[in-house]
Amino acid sequence: MSKRTLLATIVALTIVILAAGCAKKFEVRIEDGGAPLTGAQAERLAATTDISSLASVTTTDAVAMRVKVLGELRTHGALGVRAADLLTIGFPARTAAVPVLVRASPVDGVDAVVVVEAFGSSEGGALVHRRLWVFDRASGAILRAASVR
Repeated sequence: MSKRTLLATIVALTIVILAAGCAKKFEVRIEDGGAPLTGAQAERLAATTDISSLASVTTTDAVAMRVKVLGELRTHGALGVRAADLLTIGFPARTAAVPVLVRASPVDGVDAVVVVEAFGSSEGGALVHRRLWVFDRASGAILRAASVR
């Protein structure tokens, strides 16, 4: 191997390693036993949830990513399984939204599962909006739903 080829290989590998180290890996945040919230506080929580790690994900990619995240949720105990079930039952199979936060927390006095999802508003657009779902943990009923910026 020539010195030039070796140098080019080292430079290329260095770039790949640096790029991999800088890339943000997405991981859904799961919080068991959150503090009690009012409905308005749940909406503020949704509005302030960080979705920046999904900035490069489009609505086209979100469908497959959602399936992956729901599968990952099922590996995180009873709360993860319940949240994944609630986000699957009654939702279209091609839902272009990715859960970013799942929290077990009483909301307005009801034992609830709070979910914040990132979604986009246009075909192929970035996931720049947030949607809040508050489910009754026992019955699965939707207690509150809101889209927030």
